[in-house]
Amino acid sequence: MNYTVIEPPEDTEAPTAPTDFTCSYLTNSTISLSWTEAKDNVCVAGYNIYDGSKLISASKTTQCIITGLSEYTSHRLTVKSKDVFGNLSAASNEIILTPKVAFKLGDIIMDGEINSIDLSALKAYLIGIITELDSKEAADTNRDGFIDALDYAALIMYLLGSIDFLPSK
Repeated sequence: MNYTVIEPPEDTEAPTAPTDFTCSYLTNSTISLSWTEAKDNVCVAGYNIYDGSKLISASKTTQCIITGLSEYTSHRLTVKSKDVFGNLSAASNEIILTPKVAFKLGDIIMDGEINSIDLSALKAYLIGIITELDSKEAADTNRDGFIDALDYAALIMYLLGSIDFLPSK
């Protein structure tokens, strides 16, 4: 018996770049990524997800969950499609994100400590000197859904040692 091996033609055409690359947080260090499907003249085999130039994950679908992102570190995410011949597309749009640690009630400036700097930030916010806080969730020290003088009073009492913990619902 004679067999003839037919080599498939070499494909040098890269797939199209994924589009509509988006991100949503699941937790402070876990994100969900999605994008629109790429096209190829033969077949899209999957997608590579990059943080800068570093490959951090791969997916066979148009979605991916990334875990373990470094807190307070800027991440520059893109996705590239690849075909069965290993051709890579251009990069998608870039997403720049910086995960923050979960807030601690009273730690308004998100430095890991509750101190007079947080109290000063809250006071500046309440009297209108500043219009944004690093963590509005941490500023609502009495957990009533509002940032007001009651939160300021609770933070003062906590810092002076009049109360051992900040109120919670």
